[in-house]
Amino acid sequence: MIVYRDYDQAALDAQYNSRAMVPAPPRHIEARARDSEGVRAARPDARLDIAYGPGERERLDFFPAQPGAPLHLFIHGGYWRALDKANFSYPAAASASAGIAYAAINYPLAPRASVDGIVASVRRAVAWLIGHAGDLGVDPAGFSLSGHSAGGHLAAMVLADPALPRGAVRAVAPISGLYDLEPIRLSYLNGELGLDEAAARRNSPIHAAPSVRCPVLLAVG
Repeated sequence: MIVYRDYDQAALDAQYNSRAMVPAPPRHIEARARDSEGVRAARPDARLDIAYGPGERERLDFFPAQPGAPLHLFIHGGYWRALDKANFSYPAAASASAGIAYAAINYPLAPRASVDGIVASVRRAVAWLIGHAGDLGVDPAGFSLSGHSAGGHLAAMVLADPALPRGAVRAVAPISGLYDLEPIRLSYLNGELGLDEAAARRNSPIHAAPSVRCPVLLAVG
């Protein structure tokens, strides 16, 4: 039976089973974790597990650069239900060499959190970083963000935050993001995400008008 466009259930589910498409994904995940641990060990000036909200997973790691540096935030993927900021400290090394401060966040994960709740949490992290630019010693006019997979979706949803001040975000780079959640709702992933049709639509960037306008680098791989 066709469930979405020309896909039956098995074919649709296969489109979102990235582990089956990539050779030896655990090896890549382990390498990221190892490299990230090395970066944290080499950066005694890093501020780890800063609370940006009241939730248990509403924490961020911050790696400073020179005073007044721009700040880049990275949002990890994992289909809104897996992974951790601890695996994504490693970009801080390249960021520092470019004179850019770096932050990586955690956010609540499904199924304990809804996609609505996850989006709200990430927007809260962005607001916290912008509001604490002075405390962190970064340029409040130099804030950018990126995210991969589910993190790409969340980065795009930040742009649609009606509470985001005009000019607050300098640039966004969603990487292999998910911008229409309707096929996600119809796939095996929804067993943990619990999206209904309305939630899928309001959390789909393709249906959300941007609140701010800035350069966007939309990468797919």
